[in-house]
Amino acid sequence: PFDNIHIQKHIQNDETVKQAIYSLYEENCSNKPWCDMMLKSHAYAMMAHLLRNYTLMHSQKESAQLTAKEQRMDIVLSYIDKHYAEKISTRKLAALCHLNESYFCRCFKKTAGKSVLDYITDYRIEKASILLKKSTDAIAAIAAQVGFDDVTYFGKRFKSVMDISPLQFRKQSQR
Repeated sequence: PFDNIHIQKHIQNDETVKQAIYSLYEENCSNKPWCDMMLKSHAYAMMAHLLRNYTLMHSQKESAQLTAKEQRMDIVLSYIDKHYAEKISTRKLAALCHLNESYFCRCFKKTAGKSVLDYITDYRIEKASILLKKSTDAIAAIAAQVGFDDVTYFGKRFKSVMDISPLQFRKQSQR
C-alpha cells in the first residue's frame, strides 16, 4: 500500500515535526531505561504526523514527473544551502534547472509555497538565528555573514520572520 506514497521533501515551520525531532534527540541523549522504546514511540508519532499531513499519492507516471521536479528542486536547494551568503539571482537558479526564469519562479512557488526570494530570505534568517545563539559577533557582522548587505533591512526582515528583533532574540537565547 505504500508504493505510491511520497512524503513532501521540504517541510518548514511545522512545530509538531520540530518537537518530535527534539524529543528524539533528548531521549537519545538521556540513556534512561527503556530509551529504545521511547525512541520508537517518538519516531512512530512523527511518521504518523508526516503521513497525515504531508503525503502525496501519485501514479507511476506522476511519480516519474515528480521525481524530475524533485531533482530540480534538490539542485536549487543545495545551491542555496551552499551559497546563501552570496548574492543569488533567480536567473542563476533557473539556469541551474535549465528553465525559463519566470517559469522557474512559478514552479518554485508552487513547490515551496513561497517565492524564491522569500525562501532565500527565510533561509538566511534561519542561519542568522543559529549564529546569534552560538557566536558573540556583532549583529551587523552576522547579517553580512548570511548575505544581508544592509543591517537595517536585516533587522526588519528578521523581526518580520521571527516576531522579535535580532538583539532580543540573542538575549532570549542566552538565558
